[in-house]
Amino acid sequence: SGLAYRVERGIALVLGKPNGDSNYFSKLINSFSDLCYGNDWKLSFLHFESDFKKLLVKKGFDIQKIGEEAVVDINKFESETIKDKYFRNIVNRFNTNGYTSEYFKPPHSKALISRLQNISDDWLSRGRSERGFVMGYFNEEYINMCDIFVARDQAGTIQAFINIVPAPWDKEEITYDMLRYSNTALSNVNDFILIELIKNIKQNGY
Repeated sequence: SGLAYRVERGIALVLGKPNGDSNYFSKLINSFSDLCYGNDWKLSFLHFESDFKKLLVKKGFDIQKIGEEAVVDINKFESETIKDKYFRNIVNRFNTNGYTSEYFKPPHSKALISRLQNISDDWLSRGRSERGFVMGYFNEEYINMCDIFVARDQAGTIQAFINIVPAPWDKEEITYDMLRYSNTALSNVNDFILIELIKNIKQNGY
């Protein structure tokens, strides 16, 4: 068995639970804990499944909830959720302001990559930073592997984008990675682009 980790500010962050034979997970954690102790690192596990929680608690780890993930049922979203007053207001406001969306498949043009880079730089300039280890980070080579979904304003300028994590073997479910927008985008553009993405992928059989 093995695990993936990165040391940041004296903390060894382990992404997810270990891979391999679960019979060795306990021994692996003990060995890695010794390594961390010898290097004066604190040890933290991030984004692990609930079945791994019991082992961590048994070994004395404290559990802290820092977020949630969800799988969206597209049919239910379209038949129920999108009819909620909040989402109706979002759709109406962006439609009134002439916003549209578009789906791109790689390879992408230099012009598209350049615009996405500008949006990403703008997004990061507002006190944010690339997480890198846990999520994707903006990199031209990586972006050129991904399908890209964008939101355009009335003038046709791209104001927000989402990149789809490459997984050509999965025909039922998609996962997005980055959702970034410029400081000139209409507020709540993140909601608009997600609504549009869900509508788009339904049409493509997900």
